[in-house]
Amino acid sequence: NVLRGGTLNQHLGDGPDGQMHKGPPGTFTRHPVRIEPGSRLHELLGDGLDVHSCHHQAPDRIGEGLAVTAHAPDGIVEGIELEGADFCVAVLWHPEEDVESGGPLFRGLVEKAARSAIA
Repeated sequence: NVLRGGTLNQHLGDGPDGQMHKGPPGTFTRHPVRIEPGSRLHELLGDGLDVHSCHHQAPDRIGEGLAVTAHAPDGIVEGIELEGADFCVAVLWHPEEDVESGGPLFRGLVEKAARSAIA
């Protein structure tokens, strides 16, 4: 996001909203995300799901050519995609920690890479 001219919210805060995204040190928390229809994330994950989270920063102003594709209930951007790209997805949650969100994301990436390697 920053590379494309966007900005970063440097600290979500220590209040209730910030705690939604980051639990005690060394732990993950869980929270729901809503996914935008028509996005790659929606294609892979559907309307939304609960995700493993551990972050205190988030995209603020969105950079050129990026589309917001997922939000937390507090409005924090949780997913962005590069418009027009075959596969360029960024999420703030930790898909490597969660089969529900990670499995479809990683399968989608691997399938796209395999198709591109053959082409």
